[in-house]
Amino acid sequence: MSAPTPVFLDDAAVAEALPWDALITAVELAVTHPDGESPARTVHPVPVTGAADGAFLLKPAWITGDVIAVKAVTVYPDNGTIDLPMVQAGVLLFDAATGSLLGACAGNELTTRRTAAASSNPRALTRRKRASRSGCSRRLE
Repeated sequence: MSAPTPVFLDDAAVAEALPWDALITAVELAVTHPDGESPARTVHPVPVTGAADGAFLLKPAWITGDVIAVKAVTVYPDNGTIDLPMVQAGVLLFDAATGSLLGACAGNELTTRRTAAASSNPRALTRRKRASRSGCSRRLE
C-alpha cells in the first residue's frame, strides 16, 4: 500500500472547496464528534532581528481513526512595514489511521470561513460555551 499523494490548496481553492452550507454542517459535526480532540494551542516566541518579535502558534486537532489536523500560525507585528499580513497560517491534514500526509492548505481563508461557519451555528456555539465553563481540556476553536 502506498501513501496518498498530498494535495495543496491555496486560499482561492479553499474558498471553492468549502461552500457555506456544507461547511456549516461539517463544523457542527467536527465540534460535536464524540471521538474528536482538540488540545490547547501552543505559542512559541520567535526572535526577529531588527523588528518586533514574532510568534508561532500550533493548534492540533483530530478525530480518532479519521483525520489529524494541525494549524500553524505566524504572527509578525511588523509585517505591515514590508507589505505582508501580520498573521499568516497554514494547515496540514493527516490520515489518523496511518499518519500519512493527505494535504495542506493556506490557512487564512480556511480560518475566516471556519470562524464564520461556527458563529452561524447555534449548536457549535452552545457546545463551545459549555466546554469552556466546565474547564474541559478539549478546546473547540
